[in-house]
Amino acid sequence: MHLRLSHSVEFSYSFQLGDAVREAITRPWKLPFLPIEVVRRHRKIKLHRKASKHERDFLFLIDYPKLTFEEREQCSALFSSLANSIVVVISDGVVDGATHQIPPPTSSNKSPRHWNTDLEHFLQSLILTSKPEKFVFIGQYPYSGVMGLLRKLLPNQNTAWIPAHAKQDALSERGGRFGHVLEWPNISAENEEGGKNHLYLSRNLEDEVAETIKKLAAELKVPLSKSPSNALQVLSKEDVVDIPTLLEQRSTAVCIVDSEDEMTQEIEQPHLQMTLCTHEKSVFEHQIRNLLLTLNEGRLFSPTIDLIDEQRWVDLYSSF
Repeated sequence: MHLRLSHSVEFSYSFQLGDAVREAITRPWKLPFLPIEVVRRHRKIKLHRKASKHERDFLFLIDYPKLTFEEREQCSALFSSLANSIVVVISDGVVDGATHQIPPPTSSNKSPRHWNTDLEHFLQSLILTSKPEKFVFIGQYPYSGVMGLLRKLLPNQNTAWIPAHAKQDALSERGGRFGHVLEWPNISAENEEGGKNHLYLSRNLEDEVAETIKKLAAELKVPLSKSPSNALQVLSKEDVVDIPTLLEQRSTAVCIVDSEDEMTQEIEQPHLQMTLCTHEKSVFEHQIRNLLLTLNEGRLFSPTIDLIDEQRWVDLYSSF
């Protein structure tokens, strides 16, 4: 069911009846057909008010100038995650991923009241013509034009606000107008120990193996980390490799075994998993060295940062 306006002048009975009478007066030949025209317009109003299948999934309104640089960077994952949606961005400059763009009130020669009225009418026209299922505002403070739209928009539970560092007063004052107030997604900009070029060693590794790897890492200046959320995890055969966890941690796992006979762990994702054997020490050291060089040069596959960020946005705006 698509969003609809509870009141629209164009589809009110007073407007349609008055317009039909006006046409009959200005075009007298239409006067005999006035009763038929009134019935036709009545059906037009009923059809408009009848809920039908939505044509677009979302209508987003993003107050770009009020976002921090970090939040703007994170919005790129939002744009990548969207399909069959309308994205209206309030911004002076061109924003990749936006379908519509309007200048902010500070860059307009219009009064705040005039600007908000135009914003409300513009959003109303998009809702009438594109029939989105849901409306989402992303920004610090909902404009009066947004609040005016919400007073007319049905159903209210299909509306949401994703606040960007909004003050508590704003949340208390205007959050109740929305069907939902959602928290900004926790995506890859979060601070965490480790990074793409870090190395994590499992505590279950044999001492000799761990020392060999540490020596090579020091030689190649590959930093070690206490966090498993890194590009490369070196694990023992006792460690369980969980693919969803690897994806969440944005990691690649290398399982170390003593002999080829122990290479029994199933490789579900070849780009995320591998197994190395320590039976031939020189071969093992050569493999580890090449692996660390690949890691140090940033060529090790670290596949999921963008995908995870996109999925977190999808989970957020699909939650209502």
